[in-house]
Amino acid sequence: MMTGERKTTLMLVEDSVVDLRYLQMLIEEMGYSVVCTALSGEDAVDLALKEKPGLIIMDIVLSGKMSGIEAAAAIRKKLKIPVVFATALSDKQTLDEIVIDDLYGYLIKPYNKKGLFSTIELAIRKHEYERERENLYRELQQKVLDLNRAKEIISLSEEKYRLLVEGSNEIIFSLDEHWNFLTANRSLRRHLNYAPEAVQGMNFMDLIYADGESLTKQIVSGILKQFSQDRKAVSFKAEFKCFFTNEPKEMQVKLEYVNLEGKNEILGKASRVAEDALMNYFISERQTFEIGNYLIVAEEISYRLTRNLVRYMDAREVTNVRIALREMIINAIEHGNLNISFKEKSQALDGDSYFASISQRQKDERYANRKVLIDYAVDSRGVRYIITDEGEGFNATEVLKKDLAKINEEMEAHGRGIALAREIFNSLQYNEKGNKVKLIKYFS
Repeated sequence: MMTGERKTTLMLVEDSVVDLRYLQMLIEEMGYSVVCTALSGEDAVDLALKEKPGLIIMDIVLSGKMSGIEAAAAIRKKLKIPVVFATALSDKQTLDEIVIDDLYGYLIKPYNKKGLFSTIELAIRKHEYERERENLYRELQQKVLDLNRAKEIISLSEEKYRLLVEGSNEIIFSLDEHWNFLTANRSLRRHLNYAPEAVQGMNFMDLIYADGESLTKQIVSGILKQFSQDRKAVSFKAEFKCFFTNEPKEMQVKLEYVNLEGKNEILGKASRVAEDALMNYFISERQTFEIGNYLIVAEEISYRLTRNLVRYMDAREVTNVRIALREMIINAIEHGNLNISFKEKSQALDGDSYFASISQRQKDERYANRKVLIDYAVDSRGVRYIITDEGEGFNATEVLKKDLAKINEEMEAHGRGIALAREIFNSLQYNEKGNKVKLIKYFS
C-alpha cells in the first residue's frame, strides 16, 4: 500500500509529549492519518467516543487515575475500536493484564518504523476479519431464523393443505401422465366407496361407468386425449361406478396439469353435480337448443335435457333416458350432419380411428356449419324431444325393423342407439326424410 493511500485514522495516547510527537511523525510518514491525540486515559475515552478513530495506539502506563488498559476497556465497552498497546516494559506481568479479546498487538518502546508498520497492519486486518466474521455470523443467525420461520410456515401450510384436502367434500386426486392414480383424499370413499389407498396405481378410466356401448368411456377417452395434447384445464361431466354396487354416480370433473419438481402430474377434482334446490317447485319447462357437431356437447346437453326428470322419475330411469337421448343426438351428428355411414363408422371403430374420422368430418367445409336442433318439453305427464339434423336423411323404416336383442346377438360394433331409444321411450317417430325424430316418454 503506497503512502497517502491509507484510509484508517488513528488516535495516539501517550503521556510523554516527546514520545507522542515522535510516534505521530513515524505514523504520518507511513501514510496514516492521526485524527486525535491524548495524554491521559480519561481524555482518551472522551476523544475516542467523539472522534471514533479506526485504530488506537495506547500506552499502558499513563498519568492520572486510569491506566491504558482501563481506558481501552472503557472505550471497547461502547465502541469496537481495535487497540494496540505500547509499553516500555516487557515483563510478563504487565502483558498478562491485557484481556486477550482486546489484544490486537503491542509495541515495545522505543518505537521503530518497521515494527510499527507491521503491528498496525496486522491490527487493522485482524479487526477487519473480526467485523467480517461478525457480519457473517449475524447473516447466518438471520438465515437460521428465516429458515426456522420458513419451516414453521411450511408446517402450517402443509397442515392447512392437509385439512383442506382431507376435509373437502370434493374428491381431490392426482394422476400421472398415463392417467394412473397417485393420490386421492378420503372423499373418494364417501362418494364412490373406494379406499384412497386402493386406487393407487389404478387407471382413471377404470372408474368410469360403462353403459351398453361404453360410449361414455369413448367420450371421456377423447376428452383426455385432447387434454393431453393442448395441456389446457378441462371440465366435464361423467358417470363413475361405485365399488360393490357398480352403480353410476354423476360427477363434475376438473383436470389441470401441474409441474412438481420437474415432473408433470395431473391435479383433479370431482364433485357431485349440485342438486337444484327449486326442484320441488318445478312443474314444466320448454327449451330449444341448437348445437354444433361435437360429441362432448352431445354428452353435456344430454345431462341438461334430463336433469329435471328427477322430479317425476327415479335416478335409474333418468340415466336410461339420458343415455338413449345422447345416442339419438350423436346419431344426428354422426350419420346426419357429418354424413358418416354405418360401414364407415364400423371401419373407424375397428381401426381405432373413430375420433380422428369425426375430427376430419368436423373440419370438412361441406359439414362444418351444420347444426342439430333440439326442441324439448317436459311437464307432469311426460317429456318430449324433437331432434332435427341437416343431413340427407335415411330410410328409418328399415332400421326400425331391427330390435335391440337382434343387434346384441349379432355383436355389431354400433347401431344400438335407435333400438335402445325404442326400448326406453314410449314413442319414437321419424319424419319421411329421416332427419327428424320425435321421442316421447310418459311418466307413470
